[in-house]
Amino acid sequence: MPHKTKNAVNAKRNYFSERHGPSTDPQPGENKATDFILVVDADSAARRAVTDYFRDHVISVCSVASPAEAVRCSKESYPALIVLDVNVGQDDGLDVLRDIRLHSDVPVIVTDDCKKGCDGVVSLELGADAYVSKPYNLRELLARVRAVLRREAIGHTEWRRRFFEQK
Repeated sequence: MPHKTKNAVNAKRNYFSERHGPSTDPQPGENKATDFILVVDADSAARRAVTDYFRDHVISVCSVASPAEAVRCSKESYPALIVLDVNVGQDDGLDVLRDIRLHSDVPVIVTDDCKKGCDGVVSLELGADAYVSKPYNLRELLARVRAVLRREAIGHTEWRRRFFEQK
């Protein structure tokens, strides 16, 4: 049985590598354009759970706790997508979203604890691509990440097709 599991993980790794290149986790601020997910959450247990789950599904991930690190990493490391908890530290996560939108159109999935006040509509109006309320199912979060990245890839392909057909 463990042999099957190992083969399944290797197959996922090979599939991801063929489509997105090797899966190496970048460090915050590492100046290289690569396909990875940036997870921003002040809650270390939640951040670790998301990070571990994504890695188990062969997705390269980088995680940070502070809003300043999130903005810096989004500017310097070019993540493919950001999972942003709006309850990051003392700052308002919506301010972090605004800062990211000033310099980048990277897809952002906002998470929020509805017990503290739902900012889902506001997040979407400020440019978030999706909203997930806590506590969330990690499988659902991963499905939303993949859906947003799929739409992003289709959008880029469509744009390139239109751009080159016009010339």
